[in-house]
Formats: sequence, C-alpha cells, structure tokens
Amino acid sequence: MYLDELDRCIGAYARAVSALRADEYVDPEALAEILLTYANAVHARHSVTGNAGDLDRSIDLTLEAVHLAGEPVNVAALGPISDRYVDRYRARGRAEDFAAAERTLRTALATPGAGLAERASIWLRLGHVYAARFTMTADPADRNRSIETLGAGWREGSGHPPLGLAYVDALLEAGRCDPAVATLAAIDIDDLPADLRSNYRALRAIAVGAG
Repeated sequence: MYLDELDRCIGAYARAVSALRADEYVDPEALAEILLTYANAVHARHSVTGNAGDLDRSIDLTLEAVHLAGEPVNVAALGPISDRYVDRYRARGRAEDFAAAERTLRTALATPGAGLAERASIWLRLGHVYAARFTMTADPADRNRSIETLGAGWREGSGHPPLGLAYVDALLEAGRCDPAVATLAAIDIDDLPADLRSNYRALRAIAVGAG
C-alpha cells in the first residue's frame, strides 16, 4: 500500500514539474520547492525498493532544485544531497560519489548565514562521510578524519546532542576513552531528547568500563 501511494505521489509530482517547466513565467523558487519534494518522494521509493535509477533521479532532481534557487545556496537541501551521494558510494564504490558528498558538505559549511544547529548537522554528516569510506577501505586515516571532523564540529559550541554522541561513539570505537569521557561530561542528559538518553547511558557505560 505504501509503495502504491508513493507511486501515485511521484506521478503527480512529475506532472506538476512538467507543467511548471513549460511555463515561461514560472517562479524558479516555486519550481525548486516542488522539485525538492519530488526528489524526496523518489528517494523514499528507492529506500523501499533499492532501485538504483530512483537514487540517481533523486540526486539529479535535488541538484536541479539547488541550482534553480540560486544564491544564497539552499544549505538545507545540501545535506540530503550528500546523504544520497553517500548511499550511492556505498552501493557502487565510486570515488566520484564520495568526492561529491564531501564537496557538497564543504560548500554548505562555507555558506554564510547558517546557524549553529544547522552547521552542527552539516559537521555530523561530514563525519559520517569519512566513516562511510572507512567501512569501505578500512584505512585508519579515514576513521581519524571522521573523528577530527566530528570533534571540530562539536568544538564550535552548538551543543547539538546527536553530534556530541556521534563524536563520543567514534572516539570509543578508536579506543580514545579519555576525550570520550570528557565530551560526555559536557553533555547534560537532561537536555537530551528521550530517544537519545539511552544512547548516552550506553556510551557512558562503555567509556567508564573501558577507562
């Protein structure tokens, strides 16, 4: 049923996009907005079916939306693009997809106007990009780059809980218990959403036990 609904939504978005593209007076921002929604639906279908063409299409549509929106760069759209490049890198092992994910997030970090929370999300994604390559290559340099990236993001001072916990997790996986404990000490469990508190407790138990 869910897949049928996705198919219908995707068909409706495709028709709407075709109509807007044919309109010489269309507002580029309006077209960009529906392209992003269309891309998200196509990617959702890829997540269900694993269809490689849908993954490619979702990337192409999102890139088109970002280019249409012009300046300032739509930072909120760059994160999903990077996620999809990483998905494709994991599936096909192509260096160009890794490079595109890294470049996209570096562009997002260099874009003025993003708040601390938004930047924290970008740092988190960038750390995961290097971690994804580590799982493919087992090169310790990639794991170290992931840790350094997550740490740099955490030190910006956003206090973003998912970033802090990801940094701790990466430190513990590398056997670096002291900085992991120090980072955990800077995170107030009462400030965490309920779904992250169990993660915090588990990481703290590992850190204390390993130390």
